[in-house]
Amino acid sequence: MGPRPTLGHMPDTYSLLSDPEPIQECEAYLMPRLDLSGETIKPQVSTQEELGRENAKLKGQLLRLTKLITQRA
Repeated sequence: MGPRPTLGHMPDTYSLLSDPEPIQECEAYLMPRLDLSGETIKPQVSTQEELGRENAKLKGQLLRLTKLITQRA
């Protein structure tokens, strides 16, 4: 079998399993356009949008709690 090559094509270097972002982008944007069944697939909500909504919700809770604490002091 010999020593492991240091130059040339090394398929272990890049793996789709180690970086899920390309898979998610493919499923959200490419697969609906390639679908032959004619069904429309709703694009997935990006994690950035989800995190933005959650962040806004937590900020609102933080403001309410801060108000309660300052009123009682």
